Amino acid sequence: MTLQSIAKRTVELILLYYDNQVQPFLDIVDEDILWLGPAEGQMIRGREQLIQAFSAEGDHGLHFAVHDMTVIPLPTGSSRVFDVLTIFLVDTFWPDGSTNRVLQRMNFTWVIRDGKPRMRLCHISNAIAYDARDRIYPVHYNRLYQSPLPTGDAHSLHLCFRAADKSFLYLNWQHVLYAESRGRHTLIHSQDQTVEVNESLTSILRQYGSLFLRCHESYLVNPGQIRSVTRFQLRLSNGEILPVPQKKYTAFREAMAVRLEEMKARNDGILSPPLAEP
Repeated sequence: MTLQSIAKRTVELILLYYDNQVQPFLDIVDEDILWLGPAEGQMIRGREQLIQAFSAEGDHGLHFAVHDMTVIPLPTGSSRVFDVLTIFLVDTFWPDGSTNRVLQRMNFTWVIRDGKPRMRLCHISNAIAYDARDRIYPVHYNRLYQSPLPTGDAHSLHLCFRAADKSFLYLNWQHVLYAESRGRHTLIHSQDQTVEVNESLTSILRQYGSLFLRCHESYLVNPGQIRSVTRFQLRLSNGEILPVPQKKYTAFREAMAVRLEEMKARNDGILSPPLAEP
């Protein structure tokens, strides 16, 4: 068991957890798990107590979407203890249609027991206080923080990259606009941020070729973010313009039309299709 494999498992559990699949998370926790937060003063000690807290929630009616996750594996100097810090945006969708977004930070400590990894600590923190009646989920969340938030589907595909600072990034594909070459590195431009990753465009295309189109030697573009194509450029949903070389223009338009049909067939086309002009 390595720190990187533990980090990957942590991400898998977080994404399942926020997809309301809690059982895999409960199955992996240690008998003496310590759960801290996110509510002020919230502390749960022991696996049975944690299971009881989740059971007491009943049908909370909440749904979530995770965006732009940074994962930082933290060496402890031990082969039996691992720390993983995750930082990400999480949107909460209430049954009444209201939503909110917080910057969530979750710190995990894992221990190896009987040759298997067990979660010993889960520390959740953000800057917002919950209602004292809440056990796990913010069912009685302070209404001050609820507001309309158009975020798209709560279920989305996440792309994994190794960042230049050695952390791992899990980016929501819906929010990625385009990738820009920076030599051996690449800038990933999303709706929320721009990050540098230790991968070339060729490498990204090899991993996620079904999700991007190459409109230029220096750019990969998310076809779902294209709003129009003219001679010889394209306009993205945020208004940015990317070049499309004259020699590639016709082939790019044809490839874009095929890709949009594929997206529609898979029901993955979250955004409106672009308008291509002659």
